[in-house]
Amino acid sequence: AFELSRSGFKTKAIEQYSVLSTSYFNDGNDMFLFAKELYNVNQLQKAKAVLSFAKTKFASNEVYKLSASIESELGRYKNVEEDLLKVIYMIPNRMQPRLNMMEFYLQQKDTLQATNWAKSIINMPVKIPSETTKAIQQRVKAFLQL
Repeated sequence: AFELSRSGFKTKAIEQYSVLSTSYFNDGNDMFLFAKELYNVNQLQKAKAVLSFAKTKFASNEVYKLSASIESELGRYKNVEEDLLKVIYMIPNRMQPRLNMMEFYLQQKDTLQATNWAKSIINMPVKIPSETTKAIQQRVKAFLQL
């Protein structure tokens, strides 16, 4: 199913993942990949159901990021906030999830919360400088100067 997806055969990949989902040997990662394919073809309710099952067997920041994306598309913003917080607290020393949270609050027009998350990003120590961390810091500084 994964190889079919990588090859661009999304419908066939979904069919294979569907077969795998009823198998005794399915695991959370397979269900995460299945939910991701369903999300990519805009089957949000099915993706949410499959991802809920995946969460019982497999927890990673990618699972919760996908969950936040699905919830956002469905307009369930409280769930988006909860999922993004889980992503942040799973790996607290990363800037990208904090930036995602800041941008979520900006979309919700909650500038106080967005400012709090922006300040948390600015105050984070950078262990390994990269172009990504520089870009995040510049984005945050631009927001704080508004």
